[in-house]
Amino acid sequence: PQAFYPVANARDKVIYSTDIVAARCVFDAEDRDEDTWIGSTSSDEMCNFYMMYYTDPLRGETFKECSYPGDAEFFADIPATSMVVPDAPEGGGLKEGWEDHVHMHHHHSHGMGEEDMTGRWFVCLLVPGWPDKSLGSLGQVAGVGVDSSGNVVIFHRGDHVWDAWTFDSQRQYREKDKGPIRTNTVISLNPQTGKPVKQWGKNFFYLPHGLTLDHQDNVWVTDVAMHQVFKFAPGGGDAPLLTLGEKFVPDWSTDHFCQPTDVAVETSGDFYVSDGYCNSRILKFDRTGKLLAVLGEVDTSHIIKRFSLATQMVIPHSLALAEDRQQVCTADRENGRVVCFSTETGKPVRVIRHPEFGERLFAISYSPTQGGLLHAVNGPTDPPTTPVQGFTMRFEDGEILDTWPEKAFGNPHDVTCANSGVYVVEIGPNKVWKL
Repeated sequence: PQAFYPVANARDKVIYSTDIVAARCVFDAEDRDEDTWIGSTSSDEMCNFYMMYYTDPLRGETFKECSYPGDAEFFADIPATSMVVPDAPEGGGLKEGWEDHVHMHHHHSHGMGEEDMTGRWFVCLLVPGWPDKSLGSLGQVAGVGVDSSGNVVIFHRGDHVWDAWTFDSQRQYREKDKGPIRTNTVISLNPQTGKPVKQWGKNFFYLPHGLTLDHQDNVWVTDVAMHQVFKFAPGGGDAPLLTLGEKFVPDWSTDHFCQPTDVAVETSGDFYVSDGYCNSRILKFDRTGKLLAVLGEVDTSHIIKRFSLATQMVIPHSLALAEDRQQVCTADRENGRVVCFSTETGKPVRVIRHPEFGERLFAISYSPTQGGLLHAVNGPTDPPTTPVQGFTMRFEDGEILDTWPEKAFGNPHDVTCANSGVYVVEIGPNKVWKL
C-alpha cells in the first residue's frame, strides 16, 4: 500500500529516542512471468515507510531520512496482523489511475527512474537563525567537526589573526610574545538550536587550524603556529593525550611538521596528518604516533601547478577519510582539486577537478550516505574567477550534484557533514553556517 493512514489518538502517542518504528512490505509475485528485483528505480521494487509530521518553520528540520535494514530477529516476532492490507484511508487523495497503489497484486513502483537518479536531486539550503545569537562573536573560524551526539564543534582563533606579518620567511611564528589565546577556542554547539553547550581550549593554542572528531569522540587539532598536532580526550581538557611535532619548530623531517593543516582517523586508531603549508605531504601514523607511511610529495614548481602529478600537491589543506572505500582524500588547495590515495598502498587512485572549483579548493568532507557523497568548498582568488561556494559530489565519479548556497560565501575554510546537515566555517567573515 502506498498511502498515508491516520493514527488514532496520535496526540497521546510519544516516540522516544530508544523506540523502534518499523515497517515491512509483503509482495505477491505469483502472477508475474519475469524476475522482480529490489532496487531504487522504476524498473525495480522497493519498500518505503513514510511519516508525515510538522515542525517549527525556523528551527525544525523539514526532512529526515533513514535507510537502515531491519533486524531479522525483530521481524520474526512481528504481529500476524501486519500481513493484512488495510483499506485505503477515507479521502486518502488517491489520484485516478493509481488504485493499484493500495492493492497487493500488480504492484509496481512509481519511484524515480534511472535517468532521474543521476539528476541534481541533492539540495543544500542555508538554515536561517543558526547558530544562536548567544554564541557571540568569534575569531577566524578555522575548523569544524561533529561528535557522536551530533554536537557541532568549531575551532576558532579568538583575537589572533593570520596575516602577512604572522610568519617570517622560514615559517617561524613571529608573535610568540603575545602568548596563547586567552579565550576558549573550541566550542560545541547544539545542532538544532545552535546554542553553545561546552567550551574549552583557552591559554593553550596560538593559531588553530584543523579539527577532527574520531569515532570515540577524541578531539584532534592542528596549530600552524606551534607546528604541532594534538589529540585530546572527548570533551577536551587542559592537557593533550598525544602530541606530535616540536613546539614552534618548523621542519621537513618526519618527526616534525611545518604548518600542519588537518587530521583524519581510521577506526583502527591509525591516523593521517596533512602537512601542510610547507611540506605538502600526508603522513600516516599508527595509534601511538609511530610513522607508517608518507603520501605525496611537495610540488616546488608552483608556476606550472595546473599540470602537477597526483603525488605533487601544493598545500594539502583538508582531509576526508572514506574508510568504506579504502581511500583518504585531500583538498589540494592551490591545485584546485581533490586527490584520493589508497589507504592500503598509499598510492594515488583518483583526481577530481572541475572548472567550477576555480584555482583553489579549501576543504572536503565525506559521507557514506546515498552511495557516497563528497562535500567541498572552494576559496576566493584575486581577481575573482569563480563563485566562492560549496559543492556536493557523487564520490563514485566526482560528478557535481549540487552547488550551494544561493549567495556566495566570503572565505570558507572548512566543511563537515552529519545527519543534521552540512556545516561550513569561514575566516572572513568569521561565521558558522548550517545547511
